[in-house]
Amino acid sequence: MSTDTKTAGPAHTPGPWTVRRPIDAGAFWRGAVLGTPRGDMLLDQGAGRGAPEQLANACLIAAAPDMLEALRALATVCPVDSPERMKVRAWALDAIAKATGG
Repeated sequence: MSTDTKTAGPAHTPGPWTVRRPIDAGAFWRGAVLGTPRGDMLLDQGAGRGAPEQLANACLIAAAPDMLEALRALATVCPVDSPERMKVRAWALDAIAKATGG
């Protein structure tokens, strides 16, 4: 696990991301349009997911840049003066590594 909470720059499209509109083409395809500062992105969720699950997935993905920023802040300021806080900081660092491919 890396303890580095900073990167040279985002490898992902920077936020904020928003869910512009879900797309439901019935049995053939489901997805959503995510709005970003660099333009819209198409989120392909394939068929087989209902509209509520599709929208929930799109909202979670749209929140990813904000959650990554919050985890980086938490990992930076979280004191490690107790086993519980050390565990929370390690959890945040693991999630950051997962999100950044590290």
